[in-house]
Amino acid sequence: MNILLVNPSYFDINAPFAPKIILETKGKSEPLGLLYIASYLKQMIPQINIKIFDSQNFDNDYLLSYKSIINQFKPDVVGISSFTPTIFRTIEIAKITKEINHDVHINIGGPHTSVFPEETLKLKWVDSITIGEGEITFSELVDKLSHNASLKGIKGLWYKNNNGDIIRNPNREYINNLDIIPFPDRQLLQPYAYNLIIDKAVRATTMITSRGCPYNCIFCDTKRKLFIQRSAKNIVDEMEECFKAGYEFINIQDDTFNLVKKNVLTICKEIINRGLKISWGFKGRVDLIDYETACLLKEAGCKRIHIGVESGSDRILDYIKKGFNTAEIKKGVSLLKKVDIQILAYFMIGIPYETKEEIEKTIDFAIELDPDFAQFTVLYPFPGTALYDMAIKVGAFEKDYFREYMQEPFQPPEFRRWKTILSDKEIKKLLRHAYRKFYFRPSYIIKTLSRDWKHMSSLSANFYSALQIIYFILGLE
Repeated sequence: MNILLVNPSYFDINAPFAPKIILETKGKSEPLGLLYIASYLKQMIPQINIKIFDSQNFDNDYLLSYKSIINQFKPDVVGISSFTPTIFRTIEIAKITKEINHDVHINIGGPHTSVFPEETLKLKWVDSITIGEGEITFSELVDKLSHNASLKGIKGLWYKNNNGDIIRNPNREYINNLDIIPFPDRQLLQPYAYNLIIDKAVRATTMITSRGCPYNCIFCDTKRKLFIQRSAKNIVDEMEECFKAGYEFINIQDDTFNLVKKNVLTICKEIINRGLKISWGFKGRVDLIDYETACLLKEAGCKRIHIGVESGSDRILDYIKKGFNTAEIKKGVSLLKKVDIQILAYFMIGIPYETKEEIEKTIDFAIELDPDFAQFTVLYPFPGTALYDMAIKVGAFEKDYFREYMQEPFQPPEFRRWKTILSDKEIKKLLRHAYRKFYFRPSYIIKTLSRDWKHMSSLSANFYSALQIIYFILGLE
């Protein structure tokens, strides 16, 4: 059988407050979910042929390239990833595929199908959907289809029978031993076609070492609360494989890499004991950083940590259920600076019931923390999050507007902001103000130049990124 896995385009997503010029120049990450599915599928059914079509690696005429691959490769099954902001692109791919060959089985997986399973499967171009983790479910689907067998009983799969009726199989249990999943086969993708938003000239790749997050941030749509992490040996084996393949930096994309201190220390010691000289970074909780961990991270080659600070107001941090306060943030940031690990801090404005004074407090807090990089965004209640449900319950949204959109998801969705105290105009003005106040400080400019001066490739790449911010601030995006 021929299996085609597709990562749809996200170039034209509707992000009202995000500067277009920055969206167009952001980093590109491998579609890890599809890579894990491909590797597991190849392990379980070695005789199949697999290709991955990643729209990120094609220009605006990517649909012409996609049609060409469909005609040449002639897939039996097409699996398409789905994310809520780009569901219209997912459906577009499904529609084109069916127009070329109606007999192709279309399966849609990813976060979106877990939020809107019924609405997605009702669309006439979709044959089945995967709910939850996809490796085992998709593998069983391909196996059944290859033998013309019934799809009944495949956990985690909803499908249409011959009469067009929706069959809802039971949910699949979470995978509790991540070591059973083979490493992503990066050779299925264009080599070195991906990069970071920072240090774009560096050959970078991505990894996932864990799944799940036990925290309850109201703006997050993570469904798996049970945290589980791969063994240290398994993780560092993949890091070593990436190093031998020529990669210079690994960005770990876990929800919370440093949740279990013992695991982090064991991973760092494994890297150090092997003498593996590769730079890496991760997304983590700043309140879980202590001095012992920070020192070992630095020794093991950790260069950068992404932290979600969100707000400089303890009242707002408590409202969004972040699980830490500003004092803990300052302590963690101080420790990371002490061992010279770069920090990329994320901040949000436009949070429900947030005042202008609290937004100014967040901007001032960002300056006080003085991370190496800061990103400011406007918060939108996203379908599948507690915040979205709250917005409907209290009447901030008059109806479940996105479920209504899913009846005909053929245009970019219009995401709605929870409008309370501040207008859209005021929020956009404050967003520009945040970037201006943070990045236009003489002390920050001097620090950045002195940091990047030794590495001209980083200096030029980061200078270009800085220009995008300047364009946004000046209203030229």
